[in-house]
Amino acid sequence: MTESEKTVKDASIHPPVHPQKGKGKDTDDGAEAHTKKKPSAKELEKRVLELESELASTKDTLLRTQADYQNLLSRSRREVEKEKAAIKEKILLRFTEPLENLERALAELDAAKGEGAESCAGTCACGANGADSKDGFGGSGKTESLASGVRLVASSLESILRSEGLEPISTIGEKFDHNRHHAIMRTETPDHEEDTVVAEIKKGYRVGDKVVQPALVVVAVKPKAEDARAESGTGGADECESDE
Repeated sequence: MTESEKTVKDASIHPPVHPQKGKGKDTDDGAEAHTKKKPSAKELEKRVLELESELASTKDTLLRTQADYQNLLSRSRREVEKEKAAIKEKILLRFTEPLENLERALAELDAAKGEGAESCAGTCACGANGADSKDGFGGSGKTESLASGVRLVASSLESILRSEGLEPISTIGEKFDHNRHHAIMRTETPDHEEDTVVAEIKKGYRVGDKVVQPALVVVAVKPKAEDARAESGTGGADECESDE
């Protein structure tokens, strides 16, 4: 048997053993896993505290954001309501001019009726019930009929404005209030106390406690002659006391 044949025979009887792939690596990983330390109780407790702190901070940020959003909504609602109220006031004030015109027309009709009655009493032969009387409009009772119609329209318009919250500001006989009145003239009069409103030039209006248009008024002041007499009277009294 030759040497080469002997080698082939030995190889067939004892085949070479090859190491399995990856077996050594798995062994190394397992050893490393066994050697890695587990976190201690203090480390776990510290980590829990950190997470709780982060959670509390996140909750606080969320609550602040929610509060800011609610404040923004409330502020927006207030601004919208304020704007709506301002628009409503402007619209209501535009209806006060026609109302005042109707009231002036009614005053003119009442004056014309009075003048017509006086003229008839002086120049006409009126019946016992005044049926043949003529007024300034050339017809019997036409002034009264027209005045009644104007009065009805003015009353209806005033009722509508009052129902919407618009109220006239009281003036004549009231003490002057710079928050509600605007004095365009002062007149000397002994019949009223000083700073008393004696005449109304243009009506003022309010909605609740808010003045949307101040009233234009005339305010009373003491006459200068009366002030002079008061001062002279005081001086005379002082002189009498000194003489005594």
